[in-house]
Amino acid sequence: MKTKAMICYNIDDMDLKILERILQQRQIGLQLMDDGMLAMQVSEVLEKKPLSNQDCARFGDSFVLMNGLDDQDIQEIFQQAEQAGWQCRPIMMVVTEHNRNWTVAKLLDEVSREHRLLMKVGELSELLHQADRTERKGWPQSQIDRNNRAMMQGFMLLKSQHYDESNLQQAIDQLRQSLQPCGE
Repeated sequence: MKTKAMICYNIDDMDLKILERILQQRQIGLQLMDDGMLAMQVSEVLEKKPLSNQDCARFGDSFVLMNGLDDQDIQEIFQQAEQAGWQCRPIMMVVTEHNRNWTVAKLLDEVSREHRLLMKVGELSELLHQADRTERKGWPQSQIDRNNRAMMQGFMLLKSQHYDESNLQQAIDQLRQSLQPCGE
């Protein structure tokens, strides 16, 4: 059976205290990691039980790496944490057979990239909904055409699922421009 643990990176002291109380009640280990551990493999971090969360300059995001927890554990822990005043919105990751031999840096890089990509997908989706609800009455035909093209390109990009941060940002920018009144 996997040891149940949460390993935190760049979580502030108040939120760590909340999490620590909850995890102690559940007999789940709390470990901390910082930039000094980025070259270690995830499996090494699990074995060494690091206790430092002080030097977290490389990544601006907060992360929680979970090992041996099921969906119900995770949901209950974070519900309790929010009820206790937890403020942090970390990027959450689960140790898998696939990533346990990665370096911590590789895992955080990959998860950060995926998180940014998902945020862009959400931003484009929201803009597409906004554009679809926008009243175009009184718009010049050229702006309507530009808006329709931008909406179609954004929709097709999302539908294709062949995107990266760059082409998502380009679609977002084109759609935002198409929603601006002419001359802006």
